[in-house]
Amino acid sequence: MTRDDGSRRPEATEAGAKDAAGAGVTGDGTIEAHQPRPRRALNLFDLLVRVPIGFLWLGVLAVLAVPVIVYMTLLYYAAQWISPLFGRNRKTRGARADGEEQVT
Repeated sequence: MTRDDGSRRPEATEAGAKDAAGAGVTGDGTIEAHQPRPRRALNLFDLLVRVPIGFLWLGVLAVLAVPVIVYMTLLYYAAQWISPLFGRNRKTRGARADGEEQVT
């Protein structure tokens, strides 16, 4: 369907146009059924080479992520520990004086 035609009826669409799901519109206005894409069967190379490499890559990503998680956690606690030294009183949004009044 085209956006500039102002209509959502299938008859108003251009012949051969595709929608987001991949179903096409024929020349007479009927909508073709969406056919699922056939899946490729895993061969021996996929099972013996690609799958183990994928799991190894997953392990590498996990090993790289753990130090980042630890660093960010330590940085958070350091910021919490240092924040009282600056004397700025930080309140939650609901506790601020300039916030909206609550209706009871």
